[in-house]
Amino acid sequence: MEIEKDYYAILGVGPAATGEEIKKAFRALARRYHPDVSDAPDAVERFQEIQEAYEVLSDEARRKAYDRARAEAGLSDQAILAWELTVSRQSLPAIPEEQILYLMVEISPAAAMEAKRLPLNLCLVIDRSTSMQGERLNQVKAAAYQIIEDLRESDTFSVVTFSDRAEVVLSGLRGSDKTLARARLNAIRASGGTEILKGLEAGVEQVRKRKRLRAVNHIILLTDGHTYGDEEACLALAVEARNQGIGISAMGIGEDWNDQFLDLLATKSGGVSAYVDSAAQVRTLLRKRVQGLGSIYAQDIQLLLRFAANVRLESAYKVSPYIIRLEPSQDRISLGPLEATSPLSALL
Repeated sequence: MEIEKDYYAILGVGPAATGEEIKKAFRALARRYHPDVSDAPDAVERFQEIQEAYEVLSDEARRKAYDRARAEAGLSDQAILAWELTVSRQSLPAIPEEQILYLMVEISPAAAMEAKRLPLNLCLVIDRSTSMQGERLNQVKAAAYQIIEDLRESDTFSVVTFSDRAEVVLSGLRGSDKTLARARLNAIRASGGTEILKGLEAGVEQVRKRKRLRAVNHIILLTDGHTYGDEEACLALAVEARNQGIGISAMGIGEDWNDQFLDLLATKSGGVSAYVDSAAQVRTLLRKRVQGLGSIYAQDIQLLLRFAANVRLESAYKVSPYIIRLEPSQDRISLGPLEATSPLSALL
């Protein structure tokens, strides 16, 4: 029994949960994270943590000892999230026709909780096809320089470029190792076509090699065009990356990029997509996105759905801090990360 671990949070129940609620939560999580059914690289670790929490909380004597030890150590059992729910109507008339009800869910860090910056394991995947030549590519380079200057000792940063092939320009740069980075970035030249899959595959591999459980593992894709027939493979890779704890955000530059594809790519991986209408905006928006990743308070927030008979979800959107369509998966919606300084809002 490790009192530093919040077994209640691991199982997703409150300190006042009944034995039956604890058992139900354990069974649901065990089915999801059992190594025989989950392909996530940390499945074994997560399952062991879930099992450990259940063994303590399902035993009345061990649970009392655990609660007492945490209280004596001054470890808080306060909720880490604050919720606010707003419905469009407080009641619905009993009529045979279908009716629509809107629900706004706003989630923010609990006021009493102190946010701590997680280390970044970040990879920038840059389109260097011929159409990126000139001011667009120069602004992307300038943005990458700024990211390097903002790195902390615990961060790692990689850069992959792609056209009709991918190249690793920076691999796992540490916050304390910046000497050669500018020269390598400066050497990037535009040429060739646009094959996003090759860039994403190289980017995922860079992040995967340095993936840490207690870090923000993320890819930021910058492109100004359409990819060549590999959209479905890119979307499949996004789902695979998400299952491994890696998010993908996409930034479309100019007017020729495929907005529907990039929106879906970001949604499937738990990231966000953004439109950059001019090269001058690249540096500002990219830095804002990286700062948002650096202020993440909680990762992979999931909303579990339990509907009464004859009630169905028509659609769902994340509206803050970014607007993006959400894709429900069975009985849950993944809302992505929660930033310490920006509430997370969803409209159902």
